[in-house]
Amino acid sequence: MSDHSPSLLEPTLRSPSAAHLAAAADWSRYGEVLVRAGKLSARDLERALAAQREMGGALDGVLVNLGLVSETDAAQALAEHLQLPFIASDALPEAALELEALLPEFLRTHRVLPLRAENGVLHVAMRAPQDAFVVKALHLTTGLEVRPAVALGSDIDKALK
Repeated sequence: MSDHSPSLLEPTLRSPSAAHLAAAADWSRYGEVLVRAGKLSARDLERALAAQREMGGALDGVLVNLGLVSETDAAQALAEHLQLPFIASDALPEAALELEALLPEFLRTHRVLPLRAENGVLHVAMRAPQDAFVVKALHLTTGLEVRPAVALGSDIDKALK
């Protein structure tokens, strides 16, 4: 990824920018975060990238499905890669913020947990905050600026039940 604008480094991010989404598409750099952290070998990263090219999908999911990294390690690396906060399970609310405009099925399907809405901003925990479609849909549906954070899909699932 090239130089980041200062707004990408602020703790309260606006909806992902084009540069932010380009970073998400650079899965080899995401993998390097895991290698640097000692969670994945360079050889396993290359194998996983080859598997991703063949099977499609996001590299984080491929790595977890192949048993090469834990869901937690994958999510924390995604947060670091995207420069978004990571929200641990003990920091998530037990139930989702209910907003009339957001259908429970949409939230479950896309693993999005609304956290709070204040001052025209919707804060959400997401399994895949790099998904521009979901971020845009949240904005269009609520009329609020969306500020995503990363959380485990399994934790979001529990809170949405």
